[in-house]
Amino acid sequence: MAVAKFDQLALSAIRTPLKLVHPRRCNRTETMWSSAITVSSQTKLPAVFEMLISENILSAVVLSEHGKVIGFIDMADIVNYTVGLFGAHPNETELAEFFAKSKRFREVTVADVMEQHDKPVWRPVTAERDFSLFYSLEAIARLGVHRLAVVHNDKVVGVVTESMIIGWCYVNLAKMGDARKTPVSELTRSYFVSSIEESEMAIKAFKHMSERKLSALAVVDKNGNLKDTISTRDLKGIGADAEMFTRLWESVSEFKKKVRKTTPHSQSIPQQPLYVLESDTLETVITTMEKQAVHRLWVVKAADNLRPINVITQSDVIRYILPY
Repeated sequence: MAVAKFDQLALSAIRTPLKLVHPRRCNRTETMWSSAITVSSQTKLPAVFEMLISENILSAVVLSEHGKVIGFIDMADIVNYTVGLFGAHPNETELAEFFAKSKRFREVTVADVMEQHDKPVWRPVTAERDFSLFYSLEAIARLGVHRLAVVHNDKVVGVVTESMIIGWCYVNLAKMGDARKTPVSELTRSYFVSSIEESEMAIKAFKHMSERKLSALAVVDKNGNLKDTISTRDLKGIGADAEMFTRLWESVSEFKKKVRKTTPHSQSIPQQPLYVLESDTLETVITTMEKQAVHRLWVVKAADNLRPINVITQSDVIRYILPY
């Protein structure tokens, strides 16, 4: 029987309890796995938004009135709701009404945001603190979720994210053996790369993400060459209480410039578009994702031809390293 490519890595994941896995970066003072950032379904959206910005995270665990995990609210949910305040083609009239719409933004609750979905997407997935890392890896890969709430004695004590798993893989690259040299061309699915020109309005980019259920777009110039990335987390650029809503009507390039300049933790936003070639390796992908703190890398044909032809995500990597 042939030995699976990632048997050594899988065995290590099986032997590693979640309580020994720590995030790469943390803005909190609490000891990891002792408490978690949570919100109730009645928490006002600006409060959630401000918390996500200040903690530099993309999601929060949502609890019922009895303290049970009922799901997550993340930046994608907030993006979907925010762009829903405006019509398909924003115009000057809507811009003039923006203050009234901003007031709606300040009054909406977590429950209101989640009701925008045709079907509930709470899909709470939890794991005990003493469960193995492999349990989380498999749950994320097979259930199509991006994170799991970690519980201990009926209390939410943390969250396992795809980024944490990528960070653990980076530390354990040696356990992948020759498999870490797998070329990018064998890692990626066949994707249609969604992009937007840097001269388009930022709100158009967010609407495109909302309509297609995407978390990011490649930002390209008029010739289709990669210039940047705009993602759901960039919505933080409008400010915690939406006082800078008008930024949504600026060009994508100008919007990104201001996000980098004014958003807390903006130093973590890459200054240049991140990409890999089809000939690059799994090791390069994991190392870049870890060190640059990004969730995806665009795939281009060559360093002198930056037209994006594919994208590889953290989800792709995690699915690939499962041993069966």
